[in-house]
Amino acid sequence: MGFTNGTGPEGLPIFNKNPQTVPDLTRLRDLIRERGNRFKGTTGERDAFTNAGFAVEGHEWFDTTMGCLLIRRGSAWKRDVSFRTFTLARGGMTDNTAFFQVPTEDTAKDSEPAFLYSYDGASGKLTPEAGIYLLHAKGHPGSVATGASFIQIRSSATAVGLLARASVSVNSDPWMACTALFRADGTEGFITEIQKVTGGAHGSFGILNVTKLTTI
Repeated sequence: MGFTNGTGPEGLPIFNKNPQTVPDLTRLRDLIRERGNRFKGTTGERDAFTNAGFAVEGHEWFDTTMGCLLIRRGSAWKRDVSFRTFTLARGGMTDNTAFFQVPTEDTAKDSEPAFLYSYDGASGKLTPEAGIYLLHAKGHPGSVATGASFIQIRSSATAVGLLARASVSVNSDPWMACTALFRADGTEGFITEIQKVTGGAHGSFGILNVTKLTTI
C-alpha cells in the first residue's frame, strides 16, 4: 500500500495499492491522532478516557450525559460556553457613595465545569480567567427616600474604567440592571457597585451572571 501525504480532499492523504511498497500503518496511526480530536460518550466514558491518560490539551468531548461540549484545557475539561451566578449584597450603605457589592457564588445555578476566577474581598474585584465575558448585574438599592440610584460595572483597570451603568428614580421600580462585554486577560477584573442618594444606612442586594463566551 502506497501513501502520499496531503494530496487528497481537505489535505487528506492518498492510499493506493502499489504492491512495491509496505503498508505504513504507523503513519495511519499518526494521522488518526492528528485528525481525530473529537469524541462522544457519557460522563463515565469520559472519566475512564481521562483516567487512562489519553486526554490531552485540545481534545473535544460531547458529553451525552450532560448534553454539552467540553474542551480539554490544561489538565481539566471545560465547557465550550460556561457561566456562573452570584448573589450580590452589601450592608450599611450610606448615601451618595458607590459601594462595591459582595458576590457569593450560587453553585446550584453554575454550569460546571465552568471558568476559574478569584475574588478580592478588600476591593470587591472579581477576576476571571482569560476570555471574553458577558456580564449582567441586577440590583436593588434597599430603602431610598428621594432621588435616583444606580448600579454599575467597572473595570479594575483605571485606563478602562466604566463598563456599564443603569439608574432608576425612586418613583419607579427600584430594581436596576446593566450588561457589559468584558475582555479579561487573567489579571484585570471587574467590580459591581450600587449607589443611592437618600434613605440612610441600608443594605442592597442583587444578582450577577457571568458568562464566558470564548477563551483568548
